Amino acid sequence: MTTRADQVTYRLKIVRQCRLFHLSTFQMVAMSFKLHAFVSFCLIWLCVLPCRATAQDHLVMSGPDNIYPLQFINEQGLPDGSNLGFWRRALKTQQFELIYLFDSLQNAQHDVLEDRADFVSPVIGSPLLPGLTLTKSYHHIDIYLFYQAGLGLITGLHDVAGLHVGVIDSMPIAREIKAQGNVNFTVVHFNSAKELYAAAEQGEIQAFCSPLALAKLHFSPEQLETSFHHTSAPVLILPIAAAVKQGRTVLLDRLNTAIDSQRLKRGGQLGSRNHTGGADIFFPWDKAVLIGLGFILAFFFVALWNWQLRRKVRQATERLTSSNRKLEHEISRRKNAQSELAHINRKLEGIVLERTKDLRHKAEELEAANERLRAMDALKSMMVSSVSHELRTPLTSIRGFAKLVDRDLDRYFLSSVASDRRLHSKATRIKANLSIIESEGARLSRLIDDMLDLSKIEAGRMQWRDRPVTPEVSILSAASAVRTQFDNKPDVDLDIRIAKNLPTILIDPDRFEQMLINLLDNACKFTKEGSVTIEAKAQNGTLHVEIADTGVGIPPEYLDSIFETFRQVERDTLEDKPSGTGLGLAICRGIVEHYNGTIKVQSTPGEGTIFTVTLPSMQ
Repeated sequence: MTTRADQVTYRLKIVRQCRLFHLSTFQMVAMSFKLHAFVSFCLIWLCVLPCRATAQDHLVMSGPDNIYPLQFINEQGLPDGSNLGFWRRALKTQQFELIYLFDSLQNAQHDVLEDRADFVSPVIGSPLLPGLTLTKSYHHIDIYLFYQAGLGLITGLHDVAGLHVGVIDSMPIAREIKAQGNVNFTVVHFNSAKELYAAAEQGEIQAFCSPLALAKLHFSPEQLETSFHHTSAPVLILPIAAAVKQGRTVLLDRLNTAIDSQRLKRGGQLGSRNHTGGADIFFPWDKAVLIGLGFILAFFFVALWNWQLRRKVRQATERLTSSNRKLEHEISRRKNAQSELAHINRKLEGIVLERTKDLRHKAEELEAANERLRAMDALKSMMVSSVSHELRTPLTSIRGFAKLVDRDLDRYFLSSVASDRRLHSKATRIKANLSIIESEGARLSRLIDDMLDLSKIEAGRMQWRDRPVTPEVSILSAASAVRTQFDNKPDVDLDIRIAKNLPTILIDPDRFEQMLINLLDNACKFTKEGSVTIEAKAQNGTLHVEIADTGVGIPPEYLDSIFETFRQVERDTLEDKPSGTGLGLAICRGIVEHYNGTIKVQSTPGEGTIFTVTLPSMQ
């Protein structure tokens, strides 16, 4: 970490480097114009200027940068303030130049005591540390008491008994109040003026002590007129002085003389602004010796410098000529490369154009094939619908005649052949065959109904009779429809869980029950023992229905395809494979998606399957 003394040394070093840079600049001018007289004149003047500058002493001043308007950092990040301007003008009369270090007031006084700085300014009131001696007072700062407008007339600190009075710790007013001992008001300390004024505006304090200039910088004239008043006379007048280390009487006398010179010129007032000065340089040589030495050195080395400059010009010319040849070769090489790149670019553009034509042609072919597939799909749906309609009528007749024959067989034939064992056996077989015809006809009828429903859904011709539906009624109705299947499986229980306050949904009740029956039918088919649970509840403004079973489960490779048409899971391990068309889940998905819902499946082979249906509510 660099110290403040290192900062001063570094600044002096930078200024010397800048002066050396100016020397090099004059050398280049002399080399370009080859004018000996001009070189001599410039070198002499260059030697005179630093001699004039370095003949002055310098003083290092340390002090805080947070006392407005005495010292602060301006918008350009440079030190500014009336105090710096005062000391530049004052020290100029004593042949001093000013170097400034900004630090806290206590650290600035340590700088003086430890000889890192010559004096500290401004010191308002008395020094914080022993071992320092004050100069004459060259200005003063008035501290006023500001108070809320509703408190009446207040003339001083004796009128604020029982109130909260704010002060800034870094200002001498805090020390002065503390030095007074017991006071009849509460002192509230703040680290900065910004915190003090914010507390005053929010009513946390009823009064505060501040310089008038600093308060006007923060508050608008309207606020000082309406919200806050201040005493007509300052409650504290603090003299402003500088401090030097005890024992440096010569420096103290010269600083006092400088202060007196400004009092004569300006009546003892500080300037309003400060302008940043030049570099602060010090060389402990006598002015006359330095001027004479500069003349001698200038005339002695002018010839030598001229010869060196000529030699450097010749060497630089040779280097430039060589670099020029290399640049010409590089330019030629780059032109050849650009020509080759242009040829390659034209070739690539031709290839891209040809590929683009091929891709466009293939895209047109794919679009035509897609149109043909859509037409074939529409034709398929139409054919399935037509065939299903055509099959339904003869199938209904077959089932009706099978039931009629079975009824007549029971009524007229079985009773008459009861004594003839052979005929009775034949009649029994005929009755069993009629039962098979009836059951297979029923299964074929269901298949035709499913195909018709699916084709209507896919073609958009399904008639949806939507109305507000209470989900509990449809769930109980669907459970009642499959109750017979569960009665035929005594090892499988049907568990119904319906939560209260289910949301009303807008749906075709027949299609809703059809979806539930398909899911419950599948769960019953593939569950040998255990239970099938249907649970309905409200979740995030939707109806959430889960149908879970403890059956054989679905292998992972089939989970993404079970909702496709005519897709059934191959189950070689089942002894009694349930019959099905492979259309039930496809119909369920079509119904759910029509109502902007979702249907999902989770399954673990050997443990069971869960189908989850989510439908939006009417709200």
